[in-house]
Amino acid sequence: MRGLNGRNELDAVQDVVRRLVLAYDSVDAAVVEAAVKEACEVFREARVRAFVPILVERRARGALTSYRRTGSGSHASAPRPYSPTPLRHLDPQYPTVSDTDEAHRARRELEAEGP
Repeated sequence: MRGLNGRNELDAVQDVVRRLVLAYDSVDAAVVEAAVKEACEVFREARVRAFVPILVERRARGALTSYRRTGSGSHASAPRPYSPTPLRHLDPQYPTVSDTDEAHRARRELEAEGP
């Protein structure tokens, strides 16, 4: 079985958002989503994708715990918001670094084989 990618990873990260919204019910849902998006950005170019949702959840939980400790009224410590397109970089229609690496590798192999 391959690691998570594309739609499976997007679904797993959306599950993370749902769990964190429930766990941090005193924090606005938009702040929770921003924390998850910010955590996703850290792992955007990770080559091994299988554990990305778990790592994203841990990182977002840490940010949200910090945010809640400083008081929900303090916007200085809130995770920064992103564009309205949620989790765009996880959408399979957008190429990833590994996709382009595979394309380059395939092209080099074809060139090496010759006509």
